[in-house]
Amino acid sequence: MEASGLSKENQQYLEAKGLRFYPRSDESYHLLKQIGAEGNSIPNFTSLPLTVLNEEGETVKEVKSNCPGINLSRNDEGFRLMCWDWAPGPGPGDFDLRFDTEAATVDFLDSYYFGDNEYFEARKQYVLQSRNSINVKELELLFSKLLTTLKTEFSDEEIDFGKRSTFHKIPVDSWQIQEFQSEEPTIKVGMGFLQNEVFRLRKKLDGNEDFDFEDINHLSDLLFGLSVLLKQKNNP
Repeated sequence: MEASGLSKENQQYLEAKGLRFYPRSDESYHLLKQIGAEGNSIPNFTSLPLTVLNEEGETVKEVKSNCPGINLSRNDEGFRLMCWDWAPGPGPGDFDLRFDTEAATVDFLDSYYFGDNEYFEARKQYVLQSRNSINVKELELLFSKLLTTLKTEFSDEEIDFGKRSTFHKIPVDSWQIQEFQSEEPTIKVGMGFLQNEVFRLRKKLDGNEDFDFEDINHLSDLLFGLSVLLKQKNNP
């Protein structure tokens, strides 16, 4: 048996896949998957740095991973695997598990770092949902969900622009004072008509033209108007 409590063959098997064993005490190890190794990883995730010491207690290096680390220990009752990153916890993906056999312990580690594992998936989903960014694939899914909701609520009905709060909109930031007088300043106001904007979007769509930032602004106005109408429909 290795110091980790696993057989030499099982430890070498996991190490060959990219898992590293760092001693914490005489009876426990901290496990981290090497960055760059095949298997599971969490985008935008960096584990807390693990300080590796030599026999003299000197810092050799700090190790990080793109996966949570696991503490492995063994006693007379079997093996214990623990990942507990939240205080007081348990948080998303935290666990404290006991295994009677070495085979079950290795199977769990194999699934956690290199296969399908509910605890790893829970932590990954939390990180992905909580990050301060969004990618195009997510936008595609969000808009798809939005369109499904609109189709359910409005079916094939035509939506009258006259019912919408953004039919006439006056952007405040487009106000310009043309001539200032003490009592009545002359003000030029830019006014937008959503019906005309949608007409332009239709023409671009029919012509298979790319949308620019103004078109996206028009779409945002359209979405806002639809949200108002949807609220009125569900809360008459």
